[in-house]
Amino acid sequence: MTVFSCTRSPFQVHLEYISKEQLASYHVGTPDPRLVLMPVGQRVVIQWRLEEPIFDLGTWKIALYFRYKNQTEGFSEIFLIKSRGQHIFELADEQYFSTCGILAWKAELIKDDEVMLVKQHLLWTRLIEFEDPKVADEFKFD
Repeated sequence: MTVFSCTRSPFQVHLEYISKEQLASYHVGTPDPRLVLMPVGQRVVIQWRLEEPIFDLGTWKIALYFRYKNQTEGFSEIFLIKSRGQHIFELADEQYFSTCGILAWKAELIKDDEVMLVKQHLLWTRLIEFEDPKVADEFKFD
């Protein structure tokens, strides 16, 4: 049995900056207070489109890993209740400034605890961790 169609990827992820061009009011010229007080930040847009028979065969979720520009990491998990949909993870204003923004991300489409598909940012790489804190301090960037 083929799990996914070969015509279009069933799992798409991309990173974008939050901008006023994303608001309908910007394009039609209607008054909108968000045009004046627009949040500053980034968002990760995740879209999935799974075939109904495949979706019904298990429990699906998306694991989303973040590496922020301030050298910290984050994680979010989305449980899928529909075979098709979109989820937007937004990092704005205070959270955006405290983390300095998203440097890279990795998203895993998971069925019953088995990773089915992985999408990742071009800069995503496995993090090298040091056991000895003295060595870690030598390589710390300020």
